[in-house]
Amino acid sequence: MTIDIDSIDRSMALGIGTPEIGGFPTREAQKMIRLLDGLNLVGADVEVAPPLDSNGLTAITDATVMFELLCVLA
Repeated sequence: MTIDIDSIDRSMALGIGTPEIGGFPTREAQKMIRLLDGLNLVGADVEVAPPLDSNGLTAITDATVMFELLCVLA
């Protein structure tokens, strides 16, 4: 399972290569990931562009998304 951080609203993820407005709020992304529970997922990843993440918020968002993915995998 790959979560493209570009799908998250730019207000929560500045450190991305292709910023777009109107992305998913983080709460909605969490809900969508939780709906994956019960599927036979074998791996997951997220992305971040550290040079573009000036305030560290994208890294925190990525870590939270990865936590949710790990919970689904467990």
